[in-house]
Amino acid sequence: MALEFEKYEALQVITLKDGTMMTLEEFEDQREPVDWKRYLSLRAKNAIAYTFGDVDLNDKGYRELVANYNWLQVPNCGRKSYHEIMGVIEQFWPWQKRHGKGKKPVSRFHRTPKEMIYRNMRIYEDRLSGMTLKALGEKYNLHKQTINVICYRFELYGDEYLEALESHD
Repeated sequence: MALEFEKYEALQVITLKDGTMMTLEEFEDQREPVDWKRYLSLRAKNAIAYTFGDVDLNDKGYRELVANYNWLQVPNCGRKSYHEIMGVIEQFWPWQKRHGKGKKPVSRFHRTPKEMIYRNMRIYEDRLSGMTLKALGEKYNLHKQTINVICYRFELYGDEYLEALESHD
């Protein structure tokens, strides 16, 4: 007998479609196990197996581990796999709290040499002062498209550049 739920409340009370109210624990005890693996790609299943071994999301303890883990640290598990895993949890266990937004835990520039960050800052400041891409390319011995990418990335990640500089000191 498959039970379907209509809504859940902050008090952890489930209201079934037939109007029956029960707690989350009662609901999970009488609910049939979900075949959640068939909704995940092979990459997402391998990420879970690589991290935790053989798990079953029908078990509340394993589900909390999977839901709260930062999946972007796992090799070959990117944003798409993260959203896929969280989508399955949200679909079958919407009351389960999940981990943030799936952001990388470390700065993307933590391995960038300090000299390159300073050089990129100077390139960006020169570009803001009005120098052309061609003139910047000649000054720094780089292709003008490389200068354009550096300026674009500095506009996009400027704060992270500054944080990377502070972490190098």
